[in-house]
This record gives sequence, structure tokens and C-alpha cells, in this order.
Amino acid sequence: MRVELKLYKTFDADLIALNSNGISISALIKTALYNYSRGKIIRFYISECMSFNDENCKRFIHISTNIDDPVTIKFLKSQIKERKRAAFLRTLVRECLITQQLGAFFKHTELISKETARMKIIDISSLQNVIKVSPEKRKHNYLAEILKEARKPTTEPVINIKTSNSI
Repeated sequence: MRVELKLYKTFDADLIALNSNGISISALIKTALYNYSRGKIIRFYISECMSFNDENCKRFIHISTNIDDPVTIKFLKSQIKERKRAAFLRTLVRECLITQQLGAFFKHTELISKETARMKIIDISSLQNVIKVSPEKRKHNYLAEILKEARKPTTEPVINIKTSNSI
């Protein structure tokens, strides 16, 4: 299932800043959605405030990701209202961020430095399900982390039942 959304520079500058600084929004969406559809909350910790200059940015950017997981697809189709999917995904990603990217809104770099210092003192050791995100960590790294659980072998035995067509 293909999931697409537009991020508008006026309203979603924080998410566009992440994307333009090397953090894949589509990977964050996929990871957050995978966990949320299973009743879990994942948290993303970004330890630095990133600047973003939107002067040369288009009015919006287009984000697209492919969802292959049947549980997640079923959740999106049966639990999210029509025409609300994109808003839900934006909100979900923001909910999963421990630290918001306020640097996208600041005029001066001094505030970005202060915000980065504030982010670095946050103690995440007491939180569960935290993924430390950095600009160097790309999409395949996030997906490898969330798919570890999906690849675990089941402990239940597989039973093959053969049927006979003879009467």
C-alpha cells in the first residue's frame, strides 16, 4: 500500500527540516505506524536542533512510502477516517518525537545552539522503545530495527494438513 502526504513549508517546517537534514520522514512514518498498529509507542530522540532555511524551498514537499506489512495496512484501512490519513501520519510522527525541531522557526543561530544544549540534557535512559536518530542514520537503518521483531521465528509449530479428494 502506498502512503503519500505533502508537507507544507508554512505548517510543517519542523518535519521538512528533518527531511532536508538527512532524517528520512518516510522511515519515521513507517516505523511509527508499524509500532502504533500493534499497540506500541516508539520514541525518536534527536539530540540536536537543526536549522532550516525555507527561502529556496517549494511551497510543499511530497513524501511517499510503501507499506508492506499486512497488520499496518489493515489498521490504516479500517481504523483511520477517510481523507484523514495524512493528518494522522503527521501527528503520529510528531507524537513520537521526544524533541521537536524548533530550529526551523528560529531567525538566529544562537537560539539553535541553546535548543541543542537543552536537547542534549534530556535523560532518555528511563524511557522505553527509544531510537536515537541522527542525520547519518538513513532509512534502511530504521527499517532494520523495526523488522527485527517481525523476523523473529515463532515458537508455535507449523502444522501442515493434507486433504484427500477421494471419497
